[in-house]
Amino acid sequence: MKAYEFLGKVLSSQQIEVACLNLAEIPIGSNVKVIVLVEDDDTESPAESFRQGWADVVAGNTMPASQLWE
Repeated sequence: MKAYEFLGKVLSSQQIEVACLNLAEIPIGSNVKVIVLVEDDDTESPAESFRQGWADVVAGNTMPASQLWE
């Protein structure tokens, strides 16, 4: 299975405009899966994320790395 990633934009007409879409790379008749990922605009800044993480460490809200994947 091959993966192709294209950037796009939602237009006011509620259509998706895909930049640099070259369908010649994808064989005709291929089944495709379309996944739409939307960036969150309300994400915290890296500095705020660090401050929150540091506050967790100081408060003892941590766990051993060996438990992260259990």
